[in-house]
Amino acid sequence: GSRVFVEGKGHAGLYGGPAGDLYLLIKVRPHHLFERRGDNLYLDINIKLTEAVLGAEVEVPTLTGERIKVRIPPGTKEGDTVRVEGKGMPRLRGSGFGDLILRIHIDVPKLGLMDKFFGDGRRLKQLLEELDKLLPEPQRIRTRQP
Repeated sequence: GSRVFVEGKGHAGLYGGPAGDLYLLIKVRPHHLFERRGDNLYLDINIKLTEAVLGAEVEVPTLTGERIKVRIPPGTKEGDTVRVEGKGMPRLRGSGFGDLILRIHIDVPKLGLMDKFFGDGRRLKQLLEELDKLLPEPQRIRTRQP
């Protein structure tokens, strides 16, 4: 946590001497949506596969309760981040606010769960197979980033 120093606000000094200093240790309770790292806030969001491919505008909450619209760029991948400037925590030493950083997770539907939307799922499976033929093969093995 953060430590706050308050000069002269501690216990009274011995024999009428000046008061000591007060040190406060501030601990922030975990939030059910946001993770704090310094002045920045992190929020995990789920987007649809089509939103990842095509791009989208999504609405997300801020810590103050405000809801803001954020643009997700086309070609977004699992684990990508989108930064919203000035929507994080107030800066302790200085002016302004940190950023809100959205961590992107792509919600990939299971064909069995899609049956209620697409009948028996055959049409969705057919569309996905057609799309698969159009997409280039990915590089399966990734090189490590130092």
